[in-house]
Amino acid sequence: MVLNKLFYAKKQNVYFSNPTNIRHFFRWLTLVFNSIDQGRVEKLGPDRVCAEWLLRNGASVRWKGSDDFLRDYNLLPKEDVKQYISAVDATSSSIHHCGFKHFNGCKYIEEIKLIDCLSIENDAMLSLAILKNSLKLLEVVNCKNITDEGLHHLSNLKNLTNLKLGGFPYVKNKNDVLNQLILSLPQCKIIYT
Repeated sequence: MVLNKLFYAKKQNVYFSNPTNIRHFFRWLTLVFNSIDQGRVEKLGPDRVCAEWLLRNGASVRWKGSDDFLRDYNLLPKEDVKQYISAVDATSSSIHHCGFKHFNGCKYIEEIKLIDCLSIENDAMLSLAILKNSLKLLEVVNCKNITDEGLHHLSNLKNLTNLKLGGFPYVKNKNDVLNQLILSLPQCKIIYT
């Protein structure tokens, strides 16, 4: 019913003629696609629900003990099969920091690639702290909305061994950010192009 009214309004060019309404609509859509269903987490476990969220938003996951990434939502294992995520490839996906709560309870994620993610912003870098105990490899490249502030948040990820960064047009003090990360993460190999 609501969607019918929305589409009718669109046909009449009422709702979408105002840029503010368009922003509100897409904000709502982002929240819907990144919302967490706590009931499903309790029933199926955090890794399954997190994998569903990632795949729904165009990312892929690698299960612990597997060499291959799962890219197709329809190929998820049956709900009664327990699997644990070990890696996430979110290249060109639409994941957003408001969905990073899905990472809560995922204890085996060691690797994340955030490449060409248009919806990734500074808050996402802060939210990665959810995985500070397991995350070892992180690649954040061409996520254009990240600034110095966001990159400074990565200094909390003390277990990182490899960090690859680059393609941030709004980072003003690249050398300062790099020096701070080197001091905060002495055991980590950092590549910043």
